Amino acid sequence: MPAEGLPRASRIDSEIEAVFESCTNRYYRKNRHISLRDTYNRAVEKLCTSCVFDDDTGAPITFILDETIAIPTFRQFSYWYGKQKRAKSDAQARLGDAKFALRSRARLSFAAQDNENAGGRYVIDSTKLDVNLVARHDRRVFIGTPVLYVVVDEFTGLIIGFSVSLEEASWLAAGLAILNCLEDKSDFCRRHSIEIDACVWATGGMMPMRFLFDRGEARGDLASGFVAKSGIIVENTGAWRADLKGVCEKRFDLINCALRSELPGARDKDSGKRGERDPREKAVLNLDEIVRILVFAIIHLNGRELTDFRQTRAMIADGVPPISSAMWEWAVATGRSALQRFEPDELAVALMPMETGTITAQGVRFKGLYYTGDRAEAENWFAMADAPGFIRHLSLSYHPLLADAVYLHIPGEKKALQAVLTPYSQSWSGMSFDEIEATRRAKRISANGRQLDQIEKRADFRNQVQHVLDEAARERLGNLRPRDLKDARTNKALEREDRRLEARREMRSQIGGQPIPARGPPAGVSQGDASADDLGEGMIE
Repeated sequence: MPAEGLPRASRIDSEIEAVFESCTNRYYRKNRHISLRDTYNRAVEKLCTSCVFDDDTGAPITFILDETIAIPTFRQFSYWYGKQKRAKSDAQARLGDAKFALRSRARLSFAAQDNENAGGRYVIDSTKLDVNLVARHDRRVFIGTPVLYVVVDEFTGLIIGFSVSLEEASWLAAGLAILNCLEDKSDFCRRHSIEIDACVWATGGMMPMRFLFDRGEARGDLASGFVAKSGIIVENTGAWRADLKGVCEKRFDLINCALRSELPGARDKDSGKRGERDPREKAVLNLDEIVRILVFAIIHLNGRELTDFRQTRAMIADGVPPISSAMWEWAVATGRSALQRFEPDELAVALMPMETGTITAQGVRFKGLYYTGDRAEAENWFAMADAPGFIRHLSLSYHPLLADAVYLHIPGEKKALQAVLTPYSQSWSGMSFDEIEATRRAKRISANGRQLDQIEKRADFRNQVQHVLDEAARERLGNLRPRDLKDARTNKALEREDRRLEARREMRSQIGGQPIPARGPPAGVSQGDASADDLGEGMIE
């Protein structure tokens, strides 16, 4: 029964249900900014009012259809909506697939439920650091924000490694963070003038079973080559499932929050809005200094208590505090670890892109450069390059930023062989492959600009040669006969003596001496006295 003084609610008939259906489809389903209450209001407006347009002004005139109409309540509308079983499909249509998968799906499990070991899975992701930087050599030069990569152990939440650079998010930049995971952190910190005990960040020398990426840099041949060379599994999150690497996303938030409150030049969500000061004007740190600050921030976060972290029953039973570094030490000490030993050079080669090189007589040819190695020379690869049955093509890894060396993969062998530039290609030493290609492209462009000049020079050469030939042909009455060829030695000796005399006469005139009188053919010159190196020797019958 309705409250005293309130009208009785209407009975929901097919007409009202049709209006509810129409308004829900038109407004609620298609516009995420319209709430269920707004949709109800529009449905009631459609049931109770109508609109006509003034014939003179064209202005809309709204009026009530029936003063005695029973208006359905919001409770009735909500009850009808619940019976339709369409909340999930409407939420997906309103939010889109990405946000629905992230916000409105069922959450009956968590990302790390299948991982019960330290090193079972490392999660890696990147973000723009919320700190503006200046150049190392001149603090008056603004260079913007760097890209931060963080690698987090999913089981303990420990930050294993990181990299911060000016490289955009890519496989190359991710590789720097992966290499940092393997690096001894005491040595790494010492290079940045920071002294720490080895036990504070004891993660060096070990790699996980799997890396989890977010369908970005780890999709393609580079990641496939890394898996083939290292044996480490690379996984990608499902589409629109950033929550699967929430342990990494939370570390970004903690790092940025810590930096925003401490550093000048840090930006926040209000940066750039009207009336706000530009944080770029306060930038004072360079990249090397932000690396040092990040080391301190990561050590702090690794030792921070995580009140909401999901600990295993064994952790709780052993009294392990919810601190990432403590959980990591406990997991390693109790054998709950899936870590594997790796050599830094082996991992570095595994992270490099792979292509194919060709063994030639000049060396291993790759991108127009030639490489050689001790084993290749000892086994005479280059001497046998053209031998039948010799395998001339082999896979190699290379670093895009340095062309000085490549790493050859011999079938059946695990370790790659280093090959360095041959003396022929040493002029490209110290350059990246992009720089080499840019230099070659510039040379081609420059040569193309000189093409007409080269054509003119070639044409002029041919024309000059033809002119000389034409003059010589006019002075000779006909072709030489066989009998004209048999005295070639004698004729050559006479011609040579004549030209020597002419040369002496010219030299004497240049130094101011008396002229040498012209003489006839030397007496006593016979066919046997002529030079024996003439191609015309011999008699032609």
